[in-house]
Amino acid sequence: MLHRDIKPSNVMLGEGFDAKLGDFRLVWQVSYHDGVCTPCITMIGSMDYMDPQYIETGTLSPASDIYSLGLVPLEVAT
Repeated sequence: MLHRDIKPSNVMLGEGFDAKLGDFRLVWQVSYHDGVCTPCITMIGSMDYMDPQYIETGTLSPASDIYSLGLVPLEVAT
């Protein structure tokens, strides 16, 4: 499954400041071929947090969500 819209407004803090990911409207269950899913016809998600590879090729992978997740603490810290 790929979330496809990881951004600060979709990360909720619970008791004890444990982070939980929310907003699963764009979650996509994918089938993989050679480690990546097939290209998407329509770009979905927030452009500011989109994986550059996804923007260039339309190809999603788990690395796309990891890229977006990495931007969240970067934005919080700056």
